[in-house]
Amino acid sequence: MTVRFEKIADTLEQKIRCGEISGKLPNEKELASRFSVASMTMSRAINVLKDKGLVRQVHRRGTFVVPPEKKVLRLWQRSTCYFAGKYPEIMLNGFIMAMVDTVLFLS
Repeated sequence: MTVRFEKIADTLEQKIRCGEISGKLPNEKELASRFSVASMTMSRAINVLKDKGLVRQVHRRGTFVVPPEKKVLRLWQRSTCYFAGKYPEIMLNGFIMAMVDTVLFLS
């Protein structure tokens, strides 16, 4: 049997993974009100998301969705990096000096 906070965490996880939720989350009190649960229940759901690496909490700033990993296609031509989106592997055909890196943030 699934506990209420796990159901909430699953719902939020699905919304995060499909891109429906991003950026800063509402505070726990507001989320608890939306889901009609106690603050402690919402806190436990947020902790599940933290444990999965989907959100991070910044003291006195709030809870933020962790951006999904991005893959970067690096073509070693004159030290220039070309970004090819989520699946750059398909662009590797024909390039000898190329590799794919996984990064969290593009600088």
